Amino acid sequence: MKNKFVQVLNFLRAYKKDVILIGFYSDYDGAQWNDPYTNVRQLPSTILDIIVKIVEKYEDDLYQNTSSDSDYHEIKVLIYPFEQKIVLNIFQEEYGGEDSYFEKNLPEDSFILNYMKENDVKKITTKYNGSGDDGHIGDIVIDGKEYPEAKYWGEPGSDVEKVFNEIYRYLESEYGGWENDNGANGNILIEDGILTIEHEWVTIDMVDSGYEIILTKDNVKDEE
Repeated sequence: MKNKFVQVLNFLRAYKKDVILIGFYSDYDGAQWNDPYTNVRQLPSTILDIIVKIVEKYEDDLYQNTSSDSDYHEIKVLIYPFEQKIVLNIFQEEYGGEDSYFEKNLPEDSFILNYMKENDVKKITTKYNGSGDDGHIGDIVIDGKEYPEAKYWGEPGSDVEKVFNEIYRYLESEYGGWENDNGANGNILIEDGILTIEHEWVTIDMVDSGYEIILTKDNVKDEE
């Protein structure tokens, strides 16, 4: 493997790049060795095969030094042909969020506003979440009493269904697409004639784990 390591680095000098990047995405099935991305054109398959064989020997070590529970990673191979070294990095998927807040005084013709007045309702709450083009608004809670989703969908035209529909319209109007891609989640409160939405857009980023392996001809693992 040491000889192949040197041969690959010497061959890559022809690209006249100080650093050559080859990256591999990884999921629960492992690294996608057959579908790399790179910053050079027409990288011969024989050269790529040797690089993959080198990186595979350190794959488990890379995974073990990440702090994310996610199955999604990105292995970056930085090749320095003129310095005769290869640096392996692993990036990990991390979830975050971007908070947002919406508040609205319900108009006089609001069904919810009039429903609360007529029934002496003090507070209505619900929660929602979604991702991947699928969203869900949870139970409607009216003064502490829960109205499960199955109930308000199962009674077309009921007051609870009308409450749900108005809540849904406000959510869609202010945060359209909340159920798409990475998705979002939030809490909705209606009290004293004011509807508030505490909203969080979910973000997913690949971040550097901070762990790297530096390979040279002197420390690269031999073939088994």
